Amino acid sequence: MGLRWDGDDSMDGAAQHDLFVSLGKDQMVASAKRKLARQEARQGEAPMVPTATEKKLRDQQLQMRRYNRWRRAAIRTQLEGPHRDGWRAMARELRSMTIDTGPALVEHVRHAQWLRAASVDERYLALSVISSAIVRLRIRNGYSEFSDSLPGEELTAYELIRAILLDK
Repeated sequence: MGLRWDGDDSMDGAAQHDLFVSLGKDQMVASAKRKLARQEARQGEAPMVPTATEKKLRDQQLQMRRYNRWRRAAIRTQLEGPHRDGWRAMARELRSMTIDTGPALVEHVRHAQWLRAASVDERYLALSVISSAIVRLRIRNGYSEFSDSLPGEELTAYELIRAILLDK
């Protein structure tokens, strides 16, 4: 079995490709044809296996979703708990906060007796909520997310609030 050229050069690339594919299949032994057919069948069935990086990213996303769900539930619990009025007042203060009202927020936290009476977990949650609000405000105003003071500089509003809540 061989190929003969009849002098017709009008074949396009697809026709030539088909010619060579058919020639290759004609010249393949039966065992190689079966192996190729099995490989082609498996490619259609095989699930895509994630890489190690994709697995790590998926695990991190799952962990973040679980944390956010836990945090929302913890905040909801506080809004329904014994210090609900204090939490709501703090939420109002955070919503009305501007980039220049950091000292007012510090004073609000300093005078919030309910925060002093709260458990350590509640104070950490309050600090987390305040920190998130400050970060969002800084980003909205074109600043970097965090800006802690350097040694010898005046403490930032977050650092002062952290000291008040955690009794440092």
